[in-house]
Amino acid sequence: AFDAARKGLSSAVPLVPLVAWLALGHIPLFGALAVHDLLALPPEAPFPFALDYVPPGLALLVANIVANLSFLQAVRLSPLSVTVPLLSFTPAFVALLAWPVLGQVPTLWQTGGIALVIVGTVLLNARRGDGRRPLRLLRALGREPGSPWMLAAAFCWSITMVLDVVCLRYTTIS
Repeated sequence: AFDAARKGLSSAVPLVPLVAWLALGHIPLFGALAVHDLLALPPEAPFPFALDYVPPGLALLVANIVANLSFLQAVRLSPLSVTVPLLSFTPAFVALLAWPVLGQVPTLWQTGGIALVIVGTVLLNARRGDGRRPLRLLRALGREPGSPWMLAAAFCWSITMVLDVVCLRYTTIS
């Protein structure tokens, strides 16, 4: 329902203000939680995060904004039924990014799962006759104008997941 609401809003509201309003809607809840957690710290407790948190935290923020803009552009241009399944690439992108950034090498099972996700998504976008030509199958992902935008959203959201782990290294959370 939320995706359908965002699709409807993306047709009526310019993308940048829409992303800003959607993000600002989170501030009351997360702001209250942050204030609560900070007030609950004992006076002798260290600050909850180190300054080294800031660069990956800012990169995470930028990636999330780009992901949201890409998502809204994708659903503005193409049907949800075609574009939303492309978000299944997100875990595949996470695995590919986590390898060099976090040193997390995908297992054989995880690699097989990634391959199945990619094949399934390609087949969802295929048309009759595409299976006879492998290049046509790959081009099927870009057939809808919103598809590249949704793949960009999936990639950017995968960046945010990897950067979340990087940011946690600079917090006092144990």
